[in-house]
Amino acid sequence: LGGCENFCAAEGSKIRQQREADLERIEAGLRQKEEERSHTDEKLAQWKAELEELKAKLPELEAASNAAQVELGELEHEEHKRREAEAAERSGENAEESDVLSGEEADDESEYAQWMEHEEEKDTGEEPKEKTPLQIAREKADTLRDEADDIKKQVEQHEKNLQTDFGPDYAYFSLANECVEALFEHYNYKICFFGKVTQKEEGRAFSEMRLGEFSSYYTDPAKQDSPTDYSIHVFTNGDWCPGGPARETKVKMRCGATLQLISVKEPSRCKYEAEVTHPGSCSAADVEALRKSIDEHETLSQEQYLRPDQYITHASEEL
Repeated sequence: LGGCENFCAAEGSKIRQQREADLERIEAGLRQKEEERSHTDEKLAQWKAELEELKAKLPELEAASNAAQVELGELEHEEHKRREAEAAERSGENAEESDVLSGEEADDESEYAQWMEHEEEKDTGEEPKEKTPLQIAREKADTLRDEADDIKKQVEQHEKNLQTDFGPDYAYFSLANECVEALFEHYNYKICFFGKVTQKEEGRAFSEMRLGEFSSYYTDPAKQDSPTDYSIHVFTNGDWCPGGPARETKVKMRCGATLQLISVKEPSRCKYEAEVTHPGSCSAADVEALRKSIDEHETLSQEQYLRPDQYITHASEEL
């Protein structure tokens, strides 16, 4: 009996320590979740205000960009006409000179060529040339176009964020515009939530592979009216495998106080599973279940010594 007694006590202590560590982890995650939730409404209001401000800026900026493009087009047309006229003039002069070309005129032509060479050498010197009206107009048009494009991208991103389902009570709100990455077996995996999952081989340029674009939270396709499992983020329509299918990834969220990518596996061909910790997956129900489990095991250890198989089976039951 003594051996069993010692074994049960040791195993019970080990399992209790693990449960207490799990409890501490979940409680820390739950505190972080509550902290993040306290800022959600403020952030949503900020996004809405920024969206309105961006939309208000866009018409004026687009009008200025369009006007700059028109001005640039006119200057380019004038420059084209000027060059055509110069080319025609040079062509006419060359035709006349070919009929009456003399030694003196040849010398003049040689002097002109030398002068042109000197001018070209000056152009490549250190002193910058003064910008032409055409160059100034082109730079202005490019700058305004880039600014307008940037505003459009920001508007698109804000609208996407405001339309995204972040889960019950905005559990995954803090993942908006966030990415997490880690290296596993010579591959760098990067998950951009509500965006895409990529894989890149370490040390190889241009080896990035898309493992899917965010499509939905998980529902069991085998069950009609299956409830949505917000703890599993589904990414589909990635780069095509040789011979098919398209790559896809399921990202399983587990409770943790910080955002961390802890594993990536490929259980079947071109179908990946990643595990990520995040406060959004922590719940008060998990805390209560763990506390209850710890209390029950404490009561059992005080009341009786179980056989090793009984104790381990009871202590290892899923919450």
